[in-house]
Amino acid sequence: MRDPNLILSEKQTLLSRIADQAAAMNMPCYIVGGFVRDLLLGRPVNDLDVIVEGDAIKLGNELVRKFGGKLTPHQKFYTAIWHLPSSFTLHPSSLDLITARTETYKHPGALPTVTPSTIDDDLRRRDFTINAMAVRLDGDHFGELLDPLNGQTDLENKIVRVLHQVLSSMTQLESSAPSAMNSVITSLWNPHPSTRSTLLLFQ
Repeated sequence: MRDPNLILSEKQTLLSRIADQAAAMNMPCYIVGGFVRDLLLGRPVNDLDVIVEGDAIKLGNELVRKFGGKLTPHQKFYTAIWHLPSSFTLHPSSLDLITARTETYKHPGALPTVTPSTIDDDLRRRDFTINAMAVRLDGDHFGELLDPLNGQTDLENKIVRVLHQVLSSMTQLESSAPSAMNSVITSLWNPHPSTRSTLLLFQ
């Protein structure tokens, strides 16, 4: 997490400031998804998706108050986009602040009904096991890996395993999963048999 070859020093500073503010608000804070996957692979990381067990919009407002920039909240989904102040010269120049949550769908094609929850629940709603990992950022817990679905083992064994929950989230699957799946499988390795079956839905 401290290697500037993998995480630019300015990104490390940004994450540190977010984590400190989250800790001051008693919100456990995590970096998730592709960031963790690429970090474990020893690749430079780009995506910054920050999840808190708490009110991400409230956190975002405090970050804007302290450091500047602009916040675009999405109340229905308990998320916000922090458009970074000019003091950060990062690309992209914004990042997502996300409340740990569960999602349910009334029917295929419906938008999700979002309920604030725990980081464990949030990771279990994701697409692949290798994207269902988080690293904690705040306080004495800095650097702790959360891996409830054994994504690190799949990463080490070069297995791409789809999570069954994806099949019940057809809106996300139809709009983003084919390109996401192709990208991950092309750049990584061998789809698990259950993943191959899912891919057939999009051929």
